[in-house]
Amino acid sequence: MQRMNNVSTYCRLVVLGSLLLSGCITVGPDYQTPKLPLPEQWTPPSVQVGAVNVELAHWWQGFSDPQLNTLIASALAQNLDIQATKARLRNARAAIQSVEARFWPEVAAASVYQRQRISPNSLQGVLGSATSGGGPNGPGLGPLGTPFDIFRAGFDSNWELDLFGGIQRQQQAAMALAEAALESQRDVQVSLTSEVAQLYFSWLSLQQQESILQHQQEQLTILQHLGEVAYAEGLVTLLEKQEADLLLQNLRSKFPALQIKIATAQHQLEYLCGLKTDALAKRLRAASQLPAAPQVPLGLPAELLRRRPDIRLAERKLAAASELLGVAIAEQFPKLALTGNVGLQSQELSNFANMTSGFYGFGPRISLPVFQMGRIASNITAHRAQLEEAQTLYEKSVTLALREVADALSSLTQLQKKRETLQAATQTAERSATLAIAMFNEGESDLKPVLQNHLNWDDLRSQQIANELDWIKSNLALYKALGGGWQ
Repeated sequence: MQRMNNVSTYCRLVVLGSLLLSGCITVGPDYQTPKLPLPEQWTPPSVQVGAVNVELAHWWQGFSDPQLNTLIASALAQNLDIQATKARLRNARAAIQSVEARFWPEVAAASVYQRQRISPNSLQGVLGSATSGGGPNGPGLGPLGTPFDIFRAGFDSNWELDLFGGIQRQQQAAMALAEAALESQRDVQVSLTSEVAQLYFSWLSLQQQESILQHQQEQLTILQHLGEVAYAEGLVTLLEKQEADLLLQNLRSKFPALQIKIATAQHQLEYLCGLKTDALAKRLRAASQLPAAPQVPLGLPAELLRRRPDIRLAERKLAAASELLGVAIAEQFPKLALTGNVGLQSQELSNFANMTSGFYGFGPRISLPVFQMGRIASNITAHRAQLEEAQTLYEKSVTLALREVADALSSLTQLQKKRETLQAATQTAERSATLAIAMFNEGESDLKPVLQNHLNWDDLRSQQIANELDWIKSNLALYKALGGGWQ
């Protein structure tokens, strides 16, 4: 009957603890997302870069290049950095469950067997002798000076009540860090898709540069042959003939360096896509020209705050820093825990399972930090500094995002002007080269102007391809600056 009363008392303590838990006071700052001043519109204004509008989540599909789509899909599935972020995300989500478990009682089961000997000269032995009137045995202590057995089995429980919200703050911090891990994964996706696209378009550009070199080699070989014929007929000097030979030899020396760049770009693509070396050697096919970039959906500057994963990452870290400051502040206040134990204990295994061998103990435990040598205060100061750092990094991420968008828009504006100029210059150079070879065949011109006009034409074609690549890269930079590449 007495045991039932004690259990009933413990149940009342548990109910009281639940009431205290539900009415706890949460100390520390309550987090609010900071509001930062943002421009009302982009400066310079939006640049129209094509006729197709494409969603930022899958912006690469706007290039209508199946080969690019396959490469990015492979990268998102197999890239090692992506795999690492997935592991970090699982770790962060497991940390939430670990913290949430602190809201519930902890129960541990234990069983012990010990062979003991109590010294009659020890304090325990002296007290045992005194309580038994100086007899050889103290009550419950076993024979003094003689070895004896102790069998013990039972359950221990501990339930810390979150009176001042320290555990709740820790839970909120763990949730914010898990969300930050998710945003980190998305940020890696944004960078990865942009980098894969840049490498792929660079590879295409190098392939086209190689085609131009091959065309130059064909033209210079023809001109060299014409020069030899003209020299044999006394129409050109030896110096002009050797100049044609030198130009052809110089051109052929450019092929090895270009092949190295092509192979390097291919190997970097394979690494980013999680493929083995030379796995793309037969799969990649060069396009006749670089694709047109789709139109970029800009939107308003304020949308960056919900688009860019790095900004969301910085904001979640800021939230976690605020909650962890609350955890540090809660360490100053008392802690209340309900503890208890119940089980069986006996010196003889034969009567171990009898109810007479039972024991129990229940009650609250209150602890209050009294002297910590400034540890708690220093910890609070450190967390305040971490909160200030997180605030600064958040503001920096927003400022950087605005600058990156402005830089990309400015670059697109200037490259558009350069595109138009190069296109007109290339057409003029092509007409000049055609006219020069015709005049040479008619005997109205020397060989040198023919060589120079062909070199000018091919050089402008190379510049045009390089400018198209820069144009695409600026579009990619704008997609990345706007946070494109994740869902």
